[in-house]
Amino acid sequence: MSPQGDAAEVLSLARAVSPGSDLDEELVRQLAFQATGDLAPLNGFIGGVAAQEVMKAVSGKFTPIQQWLYFDALECLPEENREQLLTEETCRPRGNRYDGQVAVFGTGLQERLGQQKYFVVGAGAIGCELLKTFAMMGLGCGPDGGVTVTDMDTIEKSNLNRQFLFRPWDVTKLKSERAAAAAREMNPALRVIGRSERVGPETERVFDDEFFEGLDGVANALDNVDARG
Repeated sequence: MSPQGDAAEVLSLARAVSPGSDLDEELVRQLAFQATGDLAPLNGFIGGVAAQEVMKAVSGKFTPIQQWLYFDALECLPEENREQLLTEETCRPRGNRYDGQVAVFGTGLQERLGQQKYFVVGAGAIGCELLKTFAMMGLGCGPDGGVTVTDMDTIEKSNLNRQFLFRPWDVTKLKSERAAAAAREMNPALRVIGRSERVGPETERVFDDEFFEGLDGVANALDNVDARG
């Protein structure tokens, strides 16, 4: 059955379950279209919430949440020309690791993600999460894309409980280099470079106008006010 046929069947079932109700038919149709989707950032969020609730339950320190979680982000889909951009052809599986993302956003967005050039400042807890997510999404994995991460710190044993890209044998090594290597293991196509320079007036010759003008975005992954200054 085609995606349109699937959506029609799901809509028919929804009408049968709640006859006479004020049914948001477009929402039901989009649910059917996106049902095969698999989005790394959303997986990370749900996994984090689930892990937090498990820790509450096993430690007995806090009370786990006992309620439903409803989440939708239809605003992430294109508002204009959606029917032309998200077709059966553009969203069909390609037999690669990005099929779950293509099912939601189509091949056009996936290709643009691959060509993105990003600069991640900081390779601590936030930077590790960003690099992992970029690798899973395919950001910077195309022939013209890339990610540069910089952090002047080295890994300490106390970092290991929250900076999950690092392992005990990484202690004393540069965070940026080890984080880049770990992200590359997750997705060998990720074009990532680790640097150890601090971003500031003293490194303007390294991170100069040409460097910043060639970027599509900068991600601030610094976790304290002094570093951000």
